[in-house]
Amino acid sequence: MKPVELYVRHHAYLSGKPYVARLLGTHPRYGFDREFLPLRFAHRSRSGATGTKVALITEPGIFECQDPGKRGPVRTYVEVTDSGEVVSLSGPEEALERLTSLAAL
Repeated sequence: MKPVELYVRHHAYLSGKPYVARLLGTHPRYGFDREFLPLRFAHRSRSGATGTKVALITEPGIFECQDPGKRGPVRTYVEVTDSGEVVSLSGPEEALERLTSLAAL
């Protein structure tokens, strides 16, 4: 699979820290068991307060991306396929459903 880039926004004055995490399964306290991926700046404003961060995905799986927002963090869920295609998922329920179906294979 060729590497895929997933982008998240960085904003110092909005609530929520940006991250990209591979979903590994369920966790009794946090809902999902996550492996947080390293982020690097793809673009940064002059002041450094805003910008875009990127995570490099080298293996297929289900991922959770968190962007900061005015009313709290905004989470999106995507599946990266074996061919490197990024498929948007409707929410955490569909992410869990896909995760359990992948684990069954």
